[in-house]
Amino acid sequence: MDFSSGQPSSPAPPDDISVLKEKLAAAEESGEKLKKIIETLLERESNYRILAELGLDIVFIVGQDGRVRFINDYAAGFLAKPPEDIVGRPLEELFPPGLFEFQGMSLQRVFQTGDPVFMEDRLSFFGRKICLDTRLIPVRDKEGMISSVLGISRDITERKQREGKIKTEEEFLSNVFESIHDAIAIIDRDFNFLRSNRVMNELYGIRELSGGQKCFAACHGRQEICEGCLSLEVLNTGRPIAKTMTFEQAGIKREGWMDLNISPLVDREGQIIGVVQIMRDVTARQMMEAEIQKTQRLESLGALAGGIAHEFNNILAMIIGNIDLSKRYPVTGELKDILNEAEKASMKGKHLASQMLAFSKTGEVEKKALGVEDLVRYAVSLSAASGPNKFKLLLPAGLRPVFADEGQMGQAVINMLMNAHQAMPEGGTIVVRAENVTVKQGELPPLEEGNYVKISFEDRGPEIAPEDLPRIFEPFSGSGRKDTGFGLAIAYSIVNRHGGTILAESGPGVAVPGAGGRTFTMYIPALPEMKSAEKDGGREEDGFNPVYSRGKILLMDDEEGVRVVVARMLEQCGYAVDLANDGDMAVEMYRASLDEESPYSAVILDLVVSSGPGGKETVKKLMEMDPSVRAIASTGYYSDPVMSRFDDYGFKEVLAKPFLVSEMNRVLGKVIRKKEPS
Repeated sequence: MDFSSGQPSSPAPPDDISVLKEKLAAAEESGEKLKKIIETLLERESNYRILAELGLDIVFIVGQDGRVRFINDYAAGFLAKPPEDIVGRPLEELFPPGLFEFQGMSLQRVFQTGDPVFMEDRLSFFGRKICLDTRLIPVRDKEGMISSVLGISRDITERKQREGKIKTEEEFLSNVFESIHDAIAIIDRDFNFLRSNRVMNELYGIRELSGGQKCFAACHGRQEICEGCLSLEVLNTGRPIAKTMTFEQAGIKREGWMDLNISPLVDREGQIIGVVQIMRDVTARQMMEAEIQKTQRLESLGALAGGIAHEFNNILAMIIGNIDLSKRYPVTGELKDILNEAEKASMKGKHLASQMLAFSKTGEVEKKALGVEDLVRYAVSLSAASGPNKFKLLLPAGLRPVFADEGQMGQAVINMLMNAHQAMPEGGTIVVRAENVTVKQGELPPLEEGNYVKISFEDRGPEIAPEDLPRIFEPFSGSGRKDTGFGLAIAYSIVNRHGGTILAESGPGVAVPGAGGRTFTMYIPALPEMKSAEKDGGREEDGFNPVYSRGKILLMDDEEGVRVVVARMLEQCGYAVDLANDGDMAVEMYRASLDEESPYSAVILDLVVSSGPGGKETVKKLMEMDPSVRAIASTGYYSDPVMSRFDDYGFKEVLAKPFLVSEMNRVLGKVIRKKEPS
């Protein structure tokens, strides 16, 4: 009905009603779709909010105007405010000035560039120092314009602390790794270097061994695994290897020895993933062991030489004694010449025996302060006539004195000079130079740390073969010396007993640059403080002129031949003789002589016998019976301390075997005369 005209309205056309129905249906359908969209959006918002709220990340959204559009509860907790008090407020009201400026600059960069920003920052957040891992991501509208920035920050303070601790431990272990004096390398199954320390790099002359380098290429310049590779053996067998070898055997251009240890490197499951190589320089240890072995060999040879020399001297005592006795009978012509030649030959044997005993000498040395220059010059004067060579002495002022046995050390220097003479029979120049040196611990095994005087003997004799050098100081070492074979051995033995050593070098440029030659270097311990060299007064001679005497002598010796010949020598001098073959028998005979009031004028006692008490034990028993006993020590062992300090043991004098009638008579007369009343 049309109310304006008052006339009833005409009904709507059927077509309009249909359209209206369709529109209503479409509206209802659109409403349902809208409802579903809204529900979906609400569900998504709920899910996003759950994600934002339940996570332990700081989540926020900031608009172009710098105001917070969204912040989750976890983030609000950092600001100590509820989210509703934060949303809509500008950042400068929420953050401290320094933090706002930093965050503001980062947000501005995202808005300007449209690129996300990822950063880690250490921040002071309301008195709490934290480390945040932050991601700022641009949010775009339908037109693609940046409308806001989504920020997600994670508190990684604890993680950073753990990482810092791990880094500190790694740095500590790395410092330890680099501080180790052994060479260390870690190699994987493909022979790539995983890590090596400074010592390993220096050994192979490589600036740095980095991961991915093949060990055979970096260290040995090869294109494939080395033949006989020990690391390969460990990888295949799983068993560690320990071996001592020269540096040259390990492909290192260096003299000396090393201990090589290769162990398998396993993972948590026990699978071999590589090897660890450790190389230790043991050159000083090897040198020390070599010196110990050399010393032990020389001591063994010395003991053998001493025993042989003692027996040899007993034999020589019989030979020389009988020759000397024979010459006292009326002999002339050719027989006399024969006896003289036999005596000369026997005296050469005596000299050889004395050298053997000097080599084996283990008795105490009589040390005193000695000037090195005087020692060398005196030895040179004695040996100058032994060859056509000239001497060049380089003896600077201020050489430290040494504390040594003058006779023995003089013999050692003479032997070194004789060795040089024999190396240059056609003539040449022997250079002797001396200097003060200080040896550090382990620098020259077996020398101990301290001050030494270094004496070098240089000649241009034939080179010594490398295989002969380690045994050059052993008797008869086969080095071509034309002497008795004991010269260098005796010198080494003497210097070694004084706490020093002798080193030998030979080859081109050793003695003279550009030429062959040999240098023997003697190290003698210097006195800890300067002391004036003492003068050797020697034993006082009493000027006794031996004459044929009368009296009764008791002779104790375990060698029948020696007893027979010495008895004849005593009888030649006018003495009556009683013989004993051991100490017990001598004691009983001496006791009987006292009981019979027919004491012996003197007693000659062999120091070393094969059975029963020797001379030292016997003289003690005799002194208990007769404190004034006149005992004479006799032995072929010149190194026995009794020979140098006989009076400390109760003896009045000594007779070194072999001896002549005149020597024996002089000693007897001297001993017997001492007891005669003035």
